[in-house]
Amino acid sequence: DLAPNNLMELNAVIPREYFKPVLSKAIGAVCVTLGLSAAAVVLAIWSWQQASWVWMPVSWWLSGFAITSLFVVAHDCAHLSFLSSRQANFWLGHTLMLPTLYPFHAWRFSHNAHHGRTNCFDEETDIVYCDNAWLPHSTDWFRKTWANQRVMGLVYLMCRVCIPIGSSVHAMVMHYWPWWYRPLHRKPVVFSILLQLAFTALAVWGIVHFSGSWWGLVHFAVIPWAFFQCWMSVYTFLHHTADDIPLFSKETWTAVNGQLHGTLNCRFPRWISFCHHAIDIHIPHHIAVNIPSYHLEAASRSLQESSFRPYVREIPFTWRYLFRQIYQCVWYEPSSRLYQPLNQLSSVTQKPQAV
Repeated sequence: DLAPNNLMELNAVIPREYFKPVLSKAIGAVCVTLGLSAAAVVLAIWSWQQASWVWMPVSWWLSGFAITSLFVVAHDCAHLSFLSSRQANFWLGHTLMLPTLYPFHAWRFSHNAHHGRTNCFDEETDIVYCDNAWLPHSTDWFRKTWANQRVMGLVYLMCRVCIPIGSSVHAMVMHYWPWWYRPLHRKPVVFSILLQLAFTALAVWGIVHFSGSWWGLVHFAVIPWAFFQCWMSVYTFLHHTADDIPLFSKETWTAVNGQLHGTLNCRFPRWISFCHHAIDIHIPHHIAVNIPSYHLEAASRSLQESSFRPYVREIPFTWRYLFRQIYQCVWYEPSSRLYQPLNQLSSVTQKPQAV
């Protein structure tokens, strides 16, 4: 089988109806998400009232699980793929993304840059308009940073080894600075940031007021958000990061290289994939961002049944696989196009010998 030369060849094997929003399917997906969210809220309130240390952790897990479901629908809205109306996508996306603490338009512009240069390794690019989804730093960068800015080096290591921390830092650092965005994008970015800050302030006041303590804020918001970041970090890390997934230089990067050869489907149990709207089926999404999440399963089957099947990489999720990739993919060596594992820390931090 011949590898595709461009994304149009891959698009051509996916039936046209999978590129179009369907209102009934969108309503069904929203109902799943709102049902999960309602169950999470009810369990959080009940476990709080009962002061049950058995059910509180369950409520934290379910709340983080539900926030992830909210985020995936909002993610579709950001790509204008969930509904036919541009404005309906924007308002639904803003509403559902509020509990995630991501300002909608700020995340949208940053995320679109990820799609524009998926797995393109360029340390000199703009901080916002680059593929910032788990792109590693080079061993040379880390060596210099470790020598001159030890704290920054430690933060980088912590974010790569404990990926929920990396995802949380990315959420807070990348999305609340409108001057990092292009002038054309700043007005909608400022709107999303102000809306997010207003919602967050109101939510903090409401939770503390009605729960009667700051521990209520931890129970109802802080810990569930941390669980959400656990889900986010696992999904986004595994979409494009593995010791056998290449990164491409600016000179060698092509859309097929990034979107197909630099992407994989890491399949979760079907019930998780259903609740999270097939976020684990990632290759069709990178081939065409206008495929709604409720069509990703069918679009993936079309690719699997085509002559391009050998290039559609799909693996089952296991904890062993996840921890192996976290351990193996800490730095990147552009000359060899290979990741460097954590056990290379001592050699990476050594100064090169003078010749």
